[in-house]
Amino acid sequence: SRSVRRWVQALAVCAVAALALVLVAASAGPSRQQQRPERQPPVARPAAPPFTWTSDDHVWKYGCGHTYLVGGPPAAVPPPPAEADAESWATALGAVHAGETGVRITLQGTDERAVVLEALRIRVVERREPAEGRVHRMSSGCGGALTPRM
Repeated sequence: SRSVRRWVQALAVCAVAALALVLVAASAGPSRQQQRPERQPPVARPAAPPFTWTSDDHVWKYGCGHTYLVGGPPAAVPPPPAEADAESWATALGAVHAGETGVRITLQGTDERAVVLEALRIRVVERREPAEGRVHRMSSGCGGALTPRM
């Protein structure tokens, strides 16, 4: 009866007091800003690579065995160039490589340190429909790396 009610009331007061203590302790804890990890300074990016590079995709196999795909009538296509003039010839005609294509990549150190290429990975980033045109061989047979007279 009365004593049981007093015990229940006392327990209720204790429960409310304990809950209040928990809430006060939680709100007095570290703030959200303090819980976030400290921002690290940005990682310094390395300076420019210690080398320069160039590429040439007009490299003919054995100096004569290359094929281009050229649009337009065959009569409008000038005679095959020497390998050294292939890029300007192909660019002027809008020609693209056909068959195999060799690529020469040249690295040159920018200071006295050696440049060593340990691996080369190629990633295809785009594919297109095949170009249309006629195939033009750059030689009438390979007899050596000679420029034929036409």
